[in-house]
Amino acid sequence: MQDQNSTPKKIKLSVSSIKTYEDCPKKYWYGYVEKPPIEKKPWVHLEFGSCLHLALENFHEFLMENQLPSTEYPGLMKKCMEAAIKDFNQDLLEPEYKNMQLIMQSYLNDIKTKGLPNVLWVEKPFEITIGDFFLKGFIDRVDRTGPGAYKVVDYKTTKNPAYLDSFQLLVYAMVLKNELPDLEKISGSYTLLKHDCKEKSWEFTMNDLEKCKEKILKYGHLILKEDTWQKKPSKLCDFCDYKELCISNWSD
Repeated sequence: MQDQNSTPKKIKLSVSSIKTYEDCPKKYWYGYVEKPPIEKKPWVHLEFGSCLHLALENFHEFLMENQLPSTEYPGLMKKCMEAAIKDFNQDLLEPEYKNMQLIMQSYLNDIKTKGLPNVLWVEKPFEITIGDFFLKGFIDRVDRTGPGAYKVVDYKTTKNPAYLDSFQLLVYAMVLKNELPDLEKISGSYTLLKHDCKEKSWEFTMNDLEKCKEKILKYGHLILKEDTWQKKPSKLCDFCDYKELCISNWSD
């Protein structure tokens, strides 16, 4: 990766950093290379999503370690929500609290219909080497769905799931393939929290995982060779922490 000062030999990648570069190389430059000292805005949608993620993480983590009758799930979920909210901007979340309750109830309804998933891990960290690159991140949830069969799950609070592609889930599936010697089948799904917790799912082949690895290598090398960091103005600019700084330098 090239900038005005140096050319590091290796870089760390993540699903979000690759997505950032794909959406706007200039934002990648600001966020991962230059790192200007700016005051990041407390976005409601980020607080909302992160709070729900933490509540669900705590909910499943408790049930992984403790036996509890399903009649007590609502009480547990309430406790997990109340504890999670304390870690975030409560002024921002207060107007959203009713919506968050409805989402958690929908999640519980889904469990009542389908049964409690066989959760192996929540917020599972990983760091692997792919070629000249380090890839790291966290997987929201990993389920065992049968002998040699696993599913990676990611919670999403997006209003429009049409724009969700399988790349993030493929990365997680690829990580699991390297860690689980008995893995024969792997799938992935986004749990759409704002859409009655419906799932957007894929079944992955080993060829899919290989293509995912190739995409990571492709973007890693593009970032390494980058020296222009072009802006890609879009509606996403309105939610970018670097908007004011970027616009002031639009002649660059």
